Amino acid sequence: MKDIKIKNAMALCHILENYEIFIKDVKSLRNEKSFNSYFLEDIKKISLSKNRFVRKNVKKFYEKYQRIIDTINKYARIDVFLFEALYDRVDKESAEDSMYTLYEYLFKNKGNIEQILNVLNRLKALGFDSIHLDETANFTKEEYCIFTNPIENYDSNFAYLENLERIPAYGISKIRYKSNGSHYKIKLGFSLGNYQFLRDNTIYLNSLLFDISLLPLLASPDKLFTEITILKEEKEEACKKITNAVNLNIKLIELEKELYIIKKMIHNLSLTPNTENLVNSLSYIELELVRMKQISSDYDKELIEGDSSITEEILKKKR
Repeated sequence: MKDIKIKNAMALCHILENYEIFIKDVKSLRNEKSFNSYFLEDIKKISLSKNRFVRKNVKKFYEKYQRIIDTINKYARIDVFLFEALYDRVDKESAEDSMYTLYEYLFKNKGNIEQILNVLNRLKALGFDSIHLDETANFTKEEYCIFTNPIENYDSNFAYLENLERIPAYGISKIRYKSNGSHYKIKLGFSLGNYQFLRDNTIYLNSLLFDISLLPLLASPDKLFTEITILKEEKEEACKKITNAVNLNIKLIELEKELYIIKKMIHNLSLTPNTENLVNSLSYIELELVRMKQISSDYDKELIEGDSSITEEILKKKR
């Protein structure tokens, strides 16, 4: 489904019972010659400014559907409503399909129209222009990552959702997170052009049947980013443990590579009285390295057994 303006969705809620017959008649007029060039403008004129100097078929259409058109104008604007219902610059069918999909959803839930209108009104008050409704959307499958320093988020896209939780991960300067259940997703980003957070004016939803208290009190991008950064206080100790464990393992791997290089160098040395001592010392270090790697491995096991949020997969992936 394409994005639909919230005002149009609200208007649709109020003409639900008559939408199909109304839009059917609009489509029949659309088939007439020069419909595209005059109909939307004329229907706006006669319904908003009561300008009667319009084509006869438009005047007749308005008189037939005046109550419905006036209702649409109360919440949206008739020409914008019909344009969104019938046209799309990319795909001629998608706009009509999207509005009808929303109509089917609203009709299926017509017993809860007041609740849906409460949600739409709240979304409008929060500053959103459009909704993108997909009942199959599962917002729990996506993971996001932000840095606490705003400018470090310049090349990333992230989101605000309900029920956010931090995912234990490598690094203490960034926050990896996801939702464990959300009715909506608000897309966010950061612009280097004006050094500001940006918010998509479309809100992505899998339902319009939820309590408006589940929406944020304010939807400014800065406020939403701040709410996400509060997650830094969650599982901070687990993130530190993962970071230390991963760093230790990486350093041991680097040490092993260095010892291999040194070993080759020693073997390439001209035979001297000290060569044997060097070989013996290196062998001792190699044995100690094996012991250190075992200690590192045991430490990993302790972390996994002691904290259910830390898994072997997390440790391996971050290395």
